[in-house]
Amino acid sequence: MAHCEGLLQSSIVGTLIGIFPGAGSAIASFVSYDLAKRTSKTPETFGKGNPEGVAAAEASNSASVGGAMVPLLTLGIPGSAATAVLISALMIHDLVPGPMLFANQPVLVYGLFASMLVANVIMLIIGALGSQLWIKVTRIPQQLLIPLIISIAVVGSFAVKNSMFDVFACIGFGVLGWILKRHEYPMAPIVLGMVLGKLAEANFRRAVIMGGYSIFFTRPASLTLLILSILSMALPLIQTYRDKKKAA
Repeated sequence: MAHCEGLLQSSIVGTLIGIFPGAGSAIASFVSYDLAKRTSKTPETFGKGNPEGVAAAEASNSASVGGAMVPLLTLGIPGSAATAVLISALMIHDLVPGPMLFANQPVLVYGLFASMLVANVIMLIIGALGSQLWIKVTRIPQQLLIPLIISIAVVGSFAVKNSMFDVFACIGFGVLGWILKRHEYPMAPIVLGMVLGKLAEANFRRAVIMGGYSIFFTRPASLTLLILSILSMALPLIQTYRDKKKAA
């Protein structure tokens, strides 16, 4: 029952994050993993093979794909890299994503909905039938797995712009990540800050210019998000205080 609740929670989070353009599946995975860790009864087992963490990240990752279709089909704004390719394909065929697409091409739109539903069913079948095969990946020795991952990361970094600077940046941030992990710094807040920091700062300045600081307290949507942000920061502190009180 707990696993089903976790999957439902992560799926909802992934869908909501996927709706926001620019967030993507990586952000959805980190946020869902962090939320699952906070709400779990055994948070100390996360990062050590707890299936709740794996299920949370993957469920959110998959759910964000459907969420990214919302801004694409309703506003013509791609919510991810995959939907950016899809919007290009639609425009090649003289199809402009937006509200009129539902009126002019209902067969195409609902065909997309049906194909995504069928794709999820097929993924479920393949995952269930091949679970005994996929789990054998964990048996690959680290002496082989680590050099393979490093090689793929270095080649992928160079292939983006054919630049050695990207390779050195990849290696540098890899070493930095290893140091942070060695000293038990949480990775999710760092990644979220690096990915969303610039986007959040730009939109914060835009909002202040448009309506001043009072806009965050007078608009229901912004006030609700502000309250949720405060609660998300306060809950871990409250939980830590309770744990220390119990221990004492």
